[in-house]
Amino acid sequence: RAFKRQCTEDGTWLEGACEPVTCDPPPAVFHGSYYCTDGFRFDSVCRLNCSNPASKTAPAATGGSAHTVRLLNAPCKQGSGSNAIRCRKDGNWTGSFRLCSYSKGQCSLPQNLHHGLHYSCKRGHSIGEECELTCREVGGEVVILPSNMTAENIVKEHWRNPHKVKSIVCTMGLKWYPPPEQLHCIKGCEPFIGDNYCDSVNNRAFCNYDGGDCCQSTVKTK
Repeated sequence: RAFKRQCTEDGTWLEGACEPVTCDPPPAVFHGSYYCTDGFRFDSVCRLNCSNPASKTAPAATGGSAHTVRLLNAPCKQGSGSNAIRCRKDGNWTGSFRLCSYSKGQCSLPQNLHHGLHYSCKRGHSIGEECELTCREVGGEVVILPSNMTAENIVKEHWRNPHKVKSIVCTMGLKWYPPPEQLHCIKGCEPFIGDNYCDSVNNRAFCNYDGGDCCQSTVKTK
């Protein structure tokens, strides 16, 4: 991906850097049901598996998000509404997935939820429907627990930066995504972020070190 160098007011150049072109992950409803030749990178082909609902796939991570990846060598039909899409050089897909013909039914009620979590499924549990997530404790944020972390670690180790989650979706494979058992509530960030004063309660990576008012070296728990 091309970049520009910008001349700033003080006569210095604002340097840029090349970054690989990537596309956004397909909608979460398809999670676990597609495979890609090269993740979400430029020219990667992702294909939705509609031939065998019970086929095994392997989860992998690219750019901090989990998706299903498998090498694909066969040519695929592409286009709008196709079940095979390619990541273009402008960072957009050549088309979009459509639900497979067998995609019917609904997910079971979310199980193994943390006791501090509350969910609301206003439109039911059918494929593609979302359930909103909130924390019972005021000011809490719903996050995904990293695979090698416990809830206690996240609370104590402030330099961790877990991914925030607003809802879960019933996927085409009749499973909730993200998996409910991986979700947890942690203390949120106070609203006075970015007031040019380092507020200790926000002095952690999760709060972007008080919106830049603090610095990582001042975190006492590190």
